Amino acid sequence: EKILQQVAEANGKSLPDGTLVLDKAHLDDEIELQEIGSENESNEHESNDDESLVTSFEPEKTAPGRFRDLFSTRKRAFTTTLLWIIFVGAAVTSWGIVLQLTEILTIIDELNAENKINGSYFPCIDHKALSTNTSLCQALEIDDYVKLIWASTADVLGTAMILPFIEILGRKCTMAWSFLLSGVVYFLLLICPLSKDALVGLMFVVRALLNGGYAALYVYTPEVYPTAIRGIGLGAGASISSGGAMVTPFISEVLVRKSIRGSIATYGGLLVVCALCSALLPVETKKRRSEE
Repeated sequence: EKILQQVAEANGKSLPDGTLVLDKAHLDDEIELQEIGSENESNEHESNDDESLVTSFEPEKTAPGRFRDLFSTRKRAFTTTLLWIIFVGAAVTSWGIVLQLTEILTIIDELNAENKINGSYFPCIDHKALSTNTSLCQALEIDDYVKLIWASTADVLGTAMILPFIEILGRKCTMAWSFLLSGVVYFLLLICPLSKDALVGLMFVVRALLNGGYAALYVYTPEVYPTAIRGIGLGAGASISSGGAMVTPFISEVLVRKSIRGSIATYGGLLVVCALCSALLPVETKKRRSEE
């Protein structure tokens, strides 16, 4: 009755009128249970055999994952190596294309200002003709910024469009085709002459396909590793890709000033390598039960 009173006060209510009376049958059962409990307590000290009947239901503890577990077997080491190559290649090209398009648009404006090309055409030339005089540096035009914004929307579109293919074709196949097609389209930039609109259009397609493959990579990587090292596998790949992102400005901004063909060939080649590594991955994780 005390407990009920405390509960009622806590809820801002009052107990109904009357006296709480226990049912006689219930009271007899409670007394009987107390007697049985006291008997068990007295017998517990007399017999030690009951300890052998106690069963432990504690869940089995899993050892925490370690970095070296990524290479614990030959198959897993091969998978990890291929994934790291894909992570680096995808990061280099993904960040590089963003920087390269800006640099190419600037180069076109500079060559137009020096009357070395006519109109807004993409110059497939080695830039020996490009002046190194910094006073001739041309700022991007408003139209260039609009084109860059349109090209950037491909990142969202590519990620959204690739989602159904991940389930239909599988993770490996989706990555391989995305990287391969983006590489093929990227090599089309070597066609001359190419207008600014055509240049941005091709870059849009490349970025959409590339980011779709990148999204599939982030789906595949956690699924291919056991639970204990899943986070380590994904984190290691993402960390290594950051190293690739640090290298890409030398290709997209330095090499492109020496040779546009060389810059395009480097990025296109990396995309083809990513496609090949994706195809060589030994495990397809589509509808595959995750390892514990």
